[in-house]
Amino acid sequence: MSFPYSFGRQLGGAHCHCSEQRIFAKYFPEQAGNGQKDFFCNNANAALCYRDWQRLRFNEDLTGLEDMELAQRLVREGGAVIYVPEAAVYHYHQESWPQIQRRFEREAIALQRIMPHIHVSALDALRYIASSVARDLASAHRAGTLASHALDILRYRWQQYLDVYKGNHEHRKLSHAEKEKYFFPE
Repeated sequence: MSFPYSFGRQLGGAHCHCSEQRIFAKYFPEQAGNGQKDFFCNNANAALCYRDWQRLRFNEDLTGLEDMELAQRLVREGGAVIYVPEAAVYHYHQESWPQIQRRFEREAIALQRIMPHIHVSALDALRYIASSVARDLASAHRAGTLASHALDILRYRWQQYLDVYKGNHEHRKLSHAEKEKYFFPE
């Protein structure tokens, strides 16, 4: 018998990127049941019964999103993931731009293994960049911080979705190389 994998709300603080604060607001809203689905989970603020942890453990072969993959297996077994917004924490990445770039690419590679049916095309990435930038800029404008956050918003969303696209296609490059090695005559 599995017990719930619970996770709490995450907030970005004053030194958090404007775009990242909007990501937190999307995935960690003030109300439970307001966007959380299936096996979405984040271990930066989570709890899992020790017995389930011993049995399931994180998949160490993944490049990220190990929390979601564990939750996916738990849900497949009949377990549940529960969001507890009252259990809020501040979450800071404090990453350089290359670290941000690598994080999004690693997570996209992992998501491809967790949910192989998800494919992000170049057109998808451009559409995501445009819509996210527009919404982030509008949010910054409403907050009166547009002038100080505009370039950061552009760079953050560009890095995010360019690297999501790259990571989502990494398995295809590896698959092509393996296919050529196997099928192409010497």
